[in-house]
Amino acid sequence: MSSDQLFHAETPATNAAGLLSRVIPSKVAAIKKPQQGQQVSQSTYIGTASNAAELDYMPQLDGLRGLAVGAVVFQHYRITTSGAAYGVHLFFVLSGFLITGILLRSRVAIETGGQSRRQALRRFYIRRVLRIFPLYYAVIFVGILVNADYAREYAPWLLTYTINLKMAAQGWYIGNFAHFWSLAVEEQYYLIWPCLILLLPRRWLVPSAAIMTAIGPLFRLYLVVGWRYLGSEASGISSYIATPTALDSLGIGSLIAIMLSTESGRLTAHRWIRLAVPSVGLLLAVIAYRAEWPNLVLLDTATAMIFGWLIYRASAGFRGITGRLLGARPLVFVGRISYGIYIYHPLVPVVAAMLAAALGLSLPDTLWARAVYFVLLTLLVSAVSWYYFERPLNNLKGHFR
Repeated sequence: MSSDQLFHAETPATNAAGLLSRVIPSKVAAIKKPQQGQQVSQSTYIGTASNAAELDYMPQLDGLRGLAVGAVVFQHYRITTSGAAYGVHLFFVLSGFLITGILLRSRVAIETGGQSRRQALRRFYIRRVLRIFPLYYAVIFVGILVNADYAREYAPWLLTYTINLKMAAQGWYIGNFAHFWSLAVEEQYYLIWPCLILLLPRRWLVPSAAIMTAIGPLFRLYLVVGWRYLGSEASGISSYIATPTALDSLGIGSLIAIMLSTESGRLTAHRWIRLAVPSVGLLLAVIAYRAEWPNLVLLDTATAMIFGWLIYRASAGFRGITGRLLGARPLVFVGRISYGIYIYHPLVPVVAAMLAAALGLSLPDTLWARAVYFVLLTLLVSAVSWYYFERPLNNLKGHFR
């Protein structure tokens, strides 16, 4: 039995499962003591050889993760009718922002002689592996062991983080492992972007992020033209889960982090991101909603721009009601365990139904009662996973600062 069967729900291609936060580090920028003659702001990424591998913790970004994973889970458990796609894009923009910030701190350490590029890349990938691989591969191997639906048949693509490309090519999702598509996109981003950040001349970083951002809507436009005029047989879900379609969200987060890494960039960011970016994003969103093809081509980019503004503001710290909401301890905790929530949430209903049947028990009768039950069960499983499996392994990252 799949989670779709439990809820009798089909997820449209444009609102498919989203990415969890797991893959991104739970640290964000704060100020380090400036060197003589150096001006820094709260969003500055400053690194040394000893701390270049991580960013200082800022809880409001975990609060955003909590909201993002909540949007994904609520739609998939049919508490809401939409929201998962927005949760995905928020996670992608967050990932681009945070990963690029970490890499820029490593770059500073390289430029000041604190470490070599080889050391920086080695540390980055070891820390990513410790955070991402154990839970991901544990779930896949258990799925293969118990012969879960699609686990063995799609093992080559699941094990190599290429399941998004396989599903885009075949044109349909593979049930309980479909949500791994977004983790595959993230891993593909990790293969290329760190090398560009650490190896390219600094003057090429902004153009590189801008090009990455442009690829997203251009690829979706290519799909639209192919479908309408060239008889293309590309699947509909390609516009959502193919790697190029996520690059505008990842690129916008990366671009903001790069801008905040220099004094001139911070001034530009302060001038434009605070007002122009959300304004343009809202304008594009309005345009996108008026017709089918602008919706497909522009809406993701518009959403990413608005989320970029939100992350920029949260990285400096919202005040007032917004700040209290994003910094609320329950929401921050949900954000902290969001990787586990994302991994487990389609599987919890399946396992719960199997256990209930084996024990002669029954699940709640109504859709809402069942959804609440699964939400609470998912939180419990994810919290246990965090404290007794993920966090002990994640703490090993301290050996690779």
